[in-house]
Amino acid sequence: MSQAVVLVVEDNSLTRKMFRLALEAEGYTVLDAADGSAAIQLTQRRQPGLIVQDLMLPDMDGVELGRQLRLLSSAPIIAMSGLLSRLDEARLSTIGFVDFLVKPVPLPLLRERVRAHVPLPA
Repeated sequence: MSQAVVLVVEDNSLTRKMFRLALEAEGYTVLDAADGSAAIQLTQRRQPGLIVQDLMLPDMDGVELGRQLRLLSSAPIIAMSGLLSRLDEARLSTIGFVDFLVKPVPLPLLRERVRAHVPLPA
């Protein structure tokens, strides 16, 4: 597992780009996926140190994606959504999301939460 690698799963291209730039500026390597299928393929090819995953994706349910990613990786998963009902569902799931972010996610908060789960090497 590459500790400083963060997989961002977000279907909104602008949000995905902002997250990428913010995390790369911190020193993280960022992989990004616009949907669940791409996230699964990326995780199979390169183990991330952390996954930041939207719960509303165009091709699959976000909680189901979390289950599938959990089978492929031991990386912590942060769930995010603009719908509080989806975050509540994620909290109640057995996947074990390590954190929850309400969208829109302020970039300083994103960086703080990512650092909390995947510190950069000194």
